[in-house]
Amino acid sequence: MEMSTIMNEFSNSSTPPSFFEGYRSMVLRLLISNCSALLAIILNILSALILYKNPNCFGETTTVFAKGFSFVGIVNGVQILLSENVNELVLTVEHVQMCWVLLFIAILTSQLNLHFITCLTIDRYIAIRYSLRYHTFLTPTRAVRISFAAVAVSVFVTGFTYSDRILFSDIYFDDHHRVCSITDDNYSVEPPAIWKLLQILTVLLIGIALPVIFVVVVNIYLFVVTVGHARRLRKSVPEVRLENNAATPREQAVGESLPGSTEPFLLTQLKIARTFIVVSGLFLAVWLPSLLFVILSKVATVDTKLQKTSTLLLNCNPWLNDVVYFVMHKRYRKAARKMFSED
Repeated sequence: MEMSTIMNEFSNSSTPPSFFEGYRSMVLRLLISNCSALLAIILNILSALILYKNPNCFGETTTVFAKGFSFVGIVNGVQILLSENVNELVLTVEHVQMCWVLLFIAILTSQLNLHFITCLTIDRYIAIRYSLRYHTFLTPTRAVRISFAAVAVSVFVTGFTYSDRILFSDIYFDDHHRVCSITDDNYSVEPPAIWKLLQILTVLLIGIALPVIFVVVVNIYLFVVTVGHARRLRKSVPEVRLENNAATPREQAVGESLPGSTEPFLLTQLKIARTFIVVSGLFLAVWLPSLLFVILSKVATVDTKLQKTSTLLLNCNPWLNDVVYFVMHKRYRKAARKMFSED
């Protein structure tokens, strides 16, 4: 009689279904995250090799930024593997030091993505707005320096984001002893008000507001210009070809062709701009909701499922960039096929 009572209580209990439901959810989330991370690492390594062997795929200067963006994608893939697997399967109170590493890498990759997209947006704006002086304004050497500057700014913002926690608080874990809770307010010593003000201004302006506003506004402008100019150039360029190949005012206006291309320079730049407009749009579409959930979690209760879904979409972004390159840019497809055919 006692055994049957225990079995009835067990069968009527809601604990086993909820446990298995949570377990299945964790396994599915890890599976998607790991697949996204491996795809990001593999595709970005391939992309870096393609761009290395074909430096004029996007133009010599733009390719410098694209290579840096591919490197960020590789780091992003490693970060996803670490943050998802270590956080779910390994991280306990005995591994408290990992909190610092995981949080630093996660914020750093986010900042690197945003600032390299900003670099690519600047590159596209100059190439289209000042096409005749583009090669004077942006040389490959300057592109390398700008890339290192983007890395330096990203590291600075990342370090400053949690500087108050590093200096004035202790690390601890939530009730499940799984997720790092360094982002919560657990100051052992209250930081100075001026410090917190500088931190908020730095993170909001340099780490979020200024680059996001710039990328959005400039890409909208580039989209409008791309749609309008591309149609006019396709119609006007063939009409200005002279039999003796002499340069006409209209040919001078559209500039020179890229090496190995018969398209006018400006038309090629418009096509490249279209590719990176999509890349920028995809990143902002998944990054901004994830950022919004983080901010809202500080002041209100956030739906956990929506937040995890947003994170999964953000994890898919690094490998989607390479798919966009392949689908939208003909020269990239040719370079990829050429590399594989040689191998």
